[in-house]
Amino acid sequence: MDIFISKHSRGEKRERESPEAEMQAPKKGCDSRNDELVQIIEATIKKLFEEKFSVLATKDDISGIAALVNGLKQENSQLKQEIQRLKKLNNQFTSRLDDYEDRSRRNNLIFRGLKFKSDMDCRVTVKKFCSDVLGCDRQVQVNRAHTLGPKKDNAPIITHIPSDQDLENILKNVNKLKGTGFSVQKDFSVATRRKRSKLLFLKKELLSISSQLKCFLRGDQLWVEGRSFWQHKRYLPTGDRNFVL
Repeated sequence: MDIFISKHSRGEKRERESPEAEMQAPKKGCDSRNDELVQIIEATIKKLFEEKFSVLATKDDISGIAALVNGLKQENSQLKQEIQRLKKLNNQFTSRLDDYEDRSRRNNLIFRGLKFKSDMDCRVTVKKFCSDVLGCDRQVQVNRAHTLGPKKDNAPIITHIPSDQDLENILKNVNKLKGTGFSVQKDFSVATRRKRSKLLFLKKELLSISSQLKCFLRGDQLWVEGRSFWQHKRYLPTGDRNFVL
């Protein structure tokens, strides 16, 4: 009978495989799990890309936006032109209204510096002033007269003189009031008063430089040596030239 003796029984040790070899050895089911994981990652990345790029504008979208922007630019340009036209029209209407108001006030005069009691009739006060101080050669007709602002002693009086002849007669004698503390002025609209105040300041400055200048105000214009100037915003136009105020 043959006797078979195992190598292990003779004290020989069984050779063990190294850990590296075990790791390199293929394991059943590992490759399939890796493939599934890769597929999941690829699907996730694809989904993310689709979500991100779905909101980006296409070439057609960009062309549509460009056309819309051009349309808005054209509309904006037209609106600007329309606004400028309306501004010009509004300035014309405003100027015309100021002119109408000045015409409605052309027979009004404002008397300042008169001495009287608040309970006195302003019409009587004005008539007496015109005859005694101005020396008018005829009895001035006064349609209506009242104080400006609160009714108090010696307040400015605004008066309506219906007769143009009486109006001219009063204004003709205004030069007599120089240095007396009295003054008589024509009534104007607010816009015209603002223009006149600037022109009056300019007139005083010009006369301080040369007292021989023939310089006077007429309405909302300043006349200097036969040439008229008028106040327009920050400019002082005259003929074809503009002077900056």
